[in-house]
Amino acid sequence: MPEESRNNETEICNHFTKQEVPKRRKMMHRVFSNVSQRRYCYLTRRYSTSIHSHEPTASQLNNMSKNANVLRMIEGFRKYGHLQADLDPLGLLTKQNVPQLHPSYYCLNDSQEKVDLDGLLAIPSQRSASIPDIISHLQKSYCGSMTAQFTGIGDPAVQAWFAERVESAPSTPLNADEKKKVLDRMIQCETFDHFMQKKFGSVKRYGMEGLESAAAGLEAVLEECAAEGVTDVIITMAHRGRLNLLAGLLQLPPDRIFWKSKGNSEIPEGVHAVGDVLSHLGQSATIDFNGKKMNVTLIQNPSHLEAADPVAMGKVRARQTRMKDDGSKVVCVMLHGDAAFTGQGVVTETFGLSKLAGYRVGGTIHLVCNNQIGFTTSPENGRSTRYAADIGKLVDAPLLHVNAESPEEVIKSCKIATQYREKFRGDVVVDIIGYRRHGHNELDEPSFTQPGPYVNIRSRPTAIQLYAKQLQTEGIIDAEYVNQIKAKEESRLDASFKSMKQPTSSDDHFKGDRWSSFKQCQDATAPVPTGVKAELLNEIAQVSVQLPSGFEIHSRLQKGFIQARLEAMKKDQIDWATAESLAFGSLLKEGYDVRISGQDVGRGTFSHRHVTLVDQKNGKKVIPLNELGPGRLEPVNSSLSEAGVMGFEYGYSVECPKTLCIWEAQFGDFANSAQIIIDTFITCGESKWLKQSGLVIMLPHGYDGAGPEHSSGRVERFLQMSDNDAVDLHNERNKRPNFRVINPTTPANIFHALRRQMTTDYRLPLIIMGPKTLLRSAKAVSKLSELSEGSHFTPVIGDSQADPQSVKRVVFISGKYYYDVEQERQKRDVRDMAIVRIEELAPFPLKEIQSQVAKYKGATTFQVVQDEPQNSGAWMYLQPRLSQLVPGQLQYIGRPPCAATAVGNGPEHKRESAELMERIFA
Repeated sequence: MPEESRNNETEICNHFTKQEVPKRRKMMHRVFSNVSQRRYCYLTRRYSTSIHSHEPTASQLNNMSKNANVLRMIEGFRKYGHLQADLDPLGLLTKQNVPQLHPSYYCLNDSQEKVDLDGLLAIPSQRSASIPDIISHLQKSYCGSMTAQFTGIGDPAVQAWFAERVESAPSTPLNADEKKKVLDRMIQCETFDHFMQKKFGSVKRYGMEGLESAAAGLEAVLEECAAEGVTDVIITMAHRGRLNLLAGLLQLPPDRIFWKSKGNSEIPEGVHAVGDVLSHLGQSATIDFNGKKMNVTLIQNPSHLEAADPVAMGKVRARQTRMKDDGSKVVCVMLHGDAAFTGQGVVTETFGLSKLAGYRVGGTIHLVCNNQIGFTTSPENGRSTRYAADIGKLVDAPLLHVNAESPEEVIKSCKIATQYREKFRGDVVVDIIGYRRHGHNELDEPSFTQPGPYVNIRSRPTAIQLYAKQLQTEGIIDAEYVNQIKAKEESRLDASFKSMKQPTSSDDHFKGDRWSSFKQCQDATAPVPTGVKAELLNEIAQVSVQLPSGFEIHSRLQKGFIQARLEAMKKDQIDWATAESLAFGSLLKEGYDVRISGQDVGRGTFSHRHVTLVDQKNGKKVIPLNELGPGRLEPVNSSLSEAGVMGFEYGYSVECPKTLCIWEAQFGDFANSAQIIIDTFITCGESKWLKQSGLVIMLPHGYDGAGPEHSSGRVERFLQMSDNDAVDLHNERNKRPNFRVINPTTPANIFHALRRQMTTDYRLPLIIMGPKTLLRSAKAVSKLSELSEGSHFTPVIGDSQADPQSVKRVVFISGKYYYDVEQERQKRDVRDMAIVRIEELAPFPLKEIQSQVAKYKGATTFQVVQDEPQNSGAWMYLQPRLSQLVPGQLQYIGRPPCAATAVGNGPEHKRESAELMERIFA
């Protein structure tokens, strides 16, 4: 309350009765001026009768003033109480002396006179309380070892609900059985860590010591979810504590961990995979929570700590879609490290997706396992906010902060968070503040950089010792209880250790209804028939531009899109957008779903796609292809996010193998922002974790004077990450690539490539270096027969114009530059050159290239021509492979190496292009 208001409050009350009613109301507003809108409305209603019906007495006016001040004090504790909360077991988080937490700030004394609590504060079983009692309750609620931040949330209903839950928490203790269960889970975690240290002292395990209560908190979340009717929970977390949860709560047989810890592979014999490190393992289990069974999955995670966050969300969204769930059955839970939570941008991107129509999952429960240190970085050097959890304020997520050495408060905060997500379907963050007893890993020496805190840590009793002593004092356990639980857990772990052996079954990815019909790819080079009956293709083309009655489409689209498509079909000239629509529509007819997301995918960055059409009168949208059924097309215009959205779509594709999932970049180089997702999931997800994905990544690529940032999709990066063997082209591994990379030049090939993603009995990611200028090129068209029954993707397109007997020079080329070179060849009437288009770069089309080389027996010169600089493009991938297949030396013709992917202005690009063409035809 402002100083002037406090000093003048008595004067206002004394003169209140002398004023006219309008003036009284104005003065009352001044008295209540610092009260929240919800409380103001309550108090004005409460006192309106006395104001309007009769002159209030001095006693009534004093009561009004006191209630207003009590209410301000309550709001002060709700807003500032966290600043004096006892949250940090190490005492590193400095408490702040806040005037708004002192009763004198509100002109309140320690009078024992009772205050009516109705509309002010929820103290269970009390309708009135004295000022000291109210202050005591507020301190327990907001200044103890658990506190909350929610007053900045815009929705008053959320504030009221959260206040009631937090303020009721001190009066709702756990019962004896609940307390023993919490202690048991913490003992289990500690015992596992000690067992691992005894058996595998030189293995990095990233244990939970110092944050064991977080495991009990996660169990509380899962139990609460089960009680609310949730059937599936998807969890993601980084490495710290992962093994503890796997071996305990998530029921992974410990011998699997021990086998891996001994340096063995978790991959069964005969399975094509290399596995991953110990701390990245995942698990799926059906767990019984008080008679209610729930499917719990902890997804695998790379060492890029938060990279799996959007992957988990995508997996949850896919399962919700498949189960037709609104968020009540499938829940996402994320465990974060404090430093990564604030430091890694993918967390912000993931929060940014949380409320978007195409991505929301009904709220995520975030548990921040707060070690108060990131590797060796202290909080003051690792973040710009007081709390690690503050990042949740981006989306109005309520924040709960809790001391990890107060396990019961951890349980309460986790239950409140779970109940909030169920009621309001929003994200919520629980910040569990503790420490790690060892360094970044058990082999690290933390006192090199944090000597002070680690003197404290090594001298203080553990959280288990503290809690066990509390329960012993309460008479809940005896002195031998902890040793008995430890002995039981050690016996279980020891028996598992003695029985460990090589895993005999593969990951559950290929089990269950969704993946049981799939297997690992044996030969991705084999042709896959993907043609469709011509009659059906014509029907799809008609439906793709069919509008509801009364729908008013933009005039330019009526002629340039709808009429143009119908006329092109009649002329048997299928363009790029039509081929896409025919692929989508045919898959929908076959029962597959199609989901394409990215920035502006509904119409397409280059305004070519238009699978979503907008009524110009009312803004309503239609997706004509969804009239085909039974599958569903879902074009989702995304936020300006790459890593988050690509990770989301990857997770969606892993969950739903019968959905064609596509992520499209506005320009190919935008994939740079998602490189971690590409490197750690898409490139090697199957090799590390036996997780197949059919995700399609569309990257508009091509040099047209657009400058360094909008020219290249960085095809060289994907080719470098391909596991094709360049030394031994006949290695069988080349038939089982980690993904496909295509740089197509015909609409027919894009049609077949998209359909091939769904019609095989395996799944591989597909990287498409998509065109820009070819989208409307009259030359880049295909005939209906090239899409019809009996047709398939063509990895290499030979030169139908060249006479094999006359050819002296064979040029290998990939992508849209073919049309430029072909145009120049015709212009110059060159007849001794054959141009061979390599449409699919990975897997390398060995047999098709051999066939093309064999056709030109008189050729003496073999060249690779590309538009990209020499250190970019496909040259460095093709050179060691083609050199083994052609006689003589393979030559390169293209731009010289360049630090930037392209020059920065159009005229310079044209000059370079003219020089390059002269070199090609010199």
